[in-house]
Amino acid sequence: MYILGLSAMGHDPAAALIDGQGAIVAAIEEGKLGRTRSFGGIPRGAIRFCLERAKIRWLDIERVAIASQPSGAFFRKALFRARLAPFAPISSAYYFNKALGELGHELNNSRILREMAGGSADRVINYDHHLCHAASAYFGSRFGQSLIVSLDNQGDGRAGIVALGEGTRIRELSSIPFPNSLAWLFTQITSFLGFSSNASEHKTQWLSLSGEPVFTDLFVEMLRREPKGPPHLNKKFFKRDFAGKLSLSVEFYRRLGISHEPLPEFSSEDPGNPLRMNIASSLEKACEIVLTEWLESLRSRTRGDKPRGDDLGRARAALGPRTL
Repeated sequence: MYILGLSAMGHDPAAALIDGQGAIVAAIEEGKLGRTRSFGGIPRGAIRFCLERAKIRWLDIERVAIASQPSGAFFRKALFRARLAPFAPISSAYYFNKALGELGHELNNSRILREMAGGSADRVINYDHHLCHAASAYFGSRFGQSLIVSLDNQGDGRAGIVALGEGTRIRELSSIPFPNSLAWLFTQITSFLGFSSNASEHKTQWLSLSGEPVFTDLFVEMLRREPKGPPHLNKKFFKRDFAGKLSLSVEFYRRLGISHEPLPEFSSEDPGNPLRMNIASSLEKACEIVLTEWLESLRSRTRGDKPRGDDLGRARAALGPRTL
């Protein structure tokens, strides 16, 4: 028996194949085969690589598991934009139609995969994006019970979940709705600093090593509502529509002491700009403070479930790959 796992196909799709014993036979990203970071859609090359590596055919695969649920993602995104519609009707209409187009694209991908897999329709199964993050961390660990936290930009329309792993089951405890996403803010600041969003967040991290966290209090205020609380974006620092490449408000620029637009010298060709370095360092430090204090609070509140092992470590290991 083989199970073929596919990541969400919106960006950086990948495939992994496991056998009946749960051992990984093959795994690879589509972009590694095509030498590109901009691929989206069905990872045909990655699937072919896995099948050839195992010397099997589609008929030998019992299940195809996809790490996304398009219908749930569309519902959450549409509901979020509907709430913003009275304040930002144009951008809300644009993003609603964008979400509808993404839904159609994802459903068509699922249809094509079912044709590729053949057999009964239930061979291809969609799973919640964040539960897949949680499963990859928990089931690959040595713990029999553990607190799990998954954070992502907006996987399936959510910014994250808190769950408890118990034996062979994962029980979701709470959900973090978009836009309360640390990763989304990290992407916003990446664009603000002159880097490419959804591609160069690692450059913001590297830049942070050279700066001083002088704006830490500002970013902590932006990222949470109360000490030891979960991520919760402070709306006064963002535009009302939460849209566009940059959705930072006048208040954010005022608190930084700069003009209402990114400074002209904010470019990737100017790595020595001290303000850029300090902003990156402050964001990194604030994320560290918010996450570690919140995770420690979560651990103390779930002690009644008596999780074993290093719960905080497991929670950190469950962070999505696009988070921080």
